[in-house]
Amino acid sequence: LSSRQYADVQHYASLITCAAAGYYAFQLWLLVRTRSGQYKQYTLLALLQYTLLLVVYGVASYKGVQVPLLAVGLACEASGAVEAAGCTLDLVGAGGLELRGVLFSLEKGLFPITRVIPQLLLTLLVVSSPNAFGSSVYYALTVTGMCVCQGMNVAKARSIYGPSSDLTGAVLTGPGSKGSAAVAGKKDS
Repeated sequence: LSSRQYADVQHYASLITCAAAGYYAFQLWLLVRTRSGQYKQYTLLALLQYTLLLVVYGVASYKGVQVPLLAVGLACEASGAVEAAGCTLDLVGAGGLELRGVLFSLEKGLFPITRVIPQLLLTLLVVSSPNAFGSSVYYALTVTGMCVCQGMNVAKARSIYGPSSDLTGAVLTGPGSKGSAAVAGKKDS
């Protein structure tokens, strides 16, 4: 790459990571705003994840460290945008059960294609290229982060494809609500 092309790549990567920091700040706000109290373990994990991502992307954007790698890593979060759309629709009261079902099916289909496979490839690329990092500390942090991502993928896959992942009230409307019984194929009482 010429110096001009490199500068363009850095510029666009910085814009993408700054936008990501804003997105993660929005996700934190949405999580706190909706107060998903009945799913405390998931909420705590999500709170930790979005806080960590906000800090990582914000600091990386400010310092200009490994910004292109982080920008490429954002492509792996496309399936998360579908989930965020559903949460936003619920927040404004526009998330009907049928629409949530479509969004859930879309997320289920996008997850392996846009998140699992690309993150595995990215992890292999990172592990096989220790000299691409400015220091061994950056390399170690990146490998650790990629391993954490793989662990989160396993947890997310369990929640999406596990036994309670069918479109029941436990996932969408909360236990005991009329919508949960209707979706589960039971008559409302």
